[in-house]
Amino acid sequence: MEVTSVGDLHAMCLVNHAWNNEAERMLWSSLDSLKPLLRLFDGADRVGFAKVEKASGYSWQRFLSRCQLVKTLVVPSVPDRQVEAIHVILAHSRFASYTHLTPRLQSLKWTAGQALGWIMALLMAPSLCSLSLHDSLGILLHLAPPLPSLKRLYIAFLLTPSMSRVIKARFPELETLQFDGDPQPDTTRLFLGFLHSTTLTSLKCLSVCLQSIDRFLFNDVGAAIGVQCPNLATLKVVSQAFEAYPFYTAPTFNETIRPFLRLSKITDLTLSLPYTT
Repeated sequence: MEVTSVGDLHAMCLVNHAWNNEAERMLWSSLDSLKPLLRLFDGADRVGFAKVEKASGYSWQRFLSRCQLVKTLVVPSVPDRQVEAIHVILAHSRFASYTHLTPRLQSLKWTAGQALGWIMALLMAPSLCSLSLHDSLGILLHLAPPLPSLKRLYIAFLLTPSMSRVIKARFPELETLQFDGDPQPDTTRLFLGFLHSTTLTSLKCLSVCLQSIDRFLFNDVGAAIGVQCPNLATLKVVSQAFEAYPFYTAPTFNETIRPFLRLSKITDLTLSLPYTT
């Protein structure tokens, strides 16, 4: 069955009880904010704020049952009024009785900087395989429980040496790691330390954005990737500036990328290096 609009889901709901259940499952499987969930409580307004502490048992039943259906959740921001409601939810006994708030959650993208307790509850999802975090949420990786199901991690904060060990311990089956944040002056050396800290044998796809890199650091990065990420198949390195050579003669293109040509398992290589000298 192909469903292309909310109108189709509404029509399904009117057929019979079985079709209504299927329509509801499809409707709640993907959310682009917390608002639909928070509006399930009694007296919720348009921004999803409600007096959660006074909510009826029926409201709690609706909220918790819909959470069970969510597979994809994107949270770009959390208004202050929603944060207040979330704090009440996290402290409520009904919430505490659930080991997994969203047992079917597979993909979580949280770019808001608030409501960290809620994120920790979502990170308990046993089937979570894709995680994207805002640049202010790096501490969560240190606090997160082990997630053997996680395959893809997208982050917008610096990849530090300690982060490498955390990633290997928390996400032993991680296959894709992508750094999308704004690069800082020390990003390149921190990334090199990240690579040297531990071996990431499960990693198959790596993407990183650096602010500036010279030829010698570039060689070190290529050599470190070959040793520390032996099973890497896809690599993308983007630098905002590339110092080709400190002397008068710039190296040839082949000399520049030679360390990466030694990566025997690479099938997809992208190097974006705007020369500045």
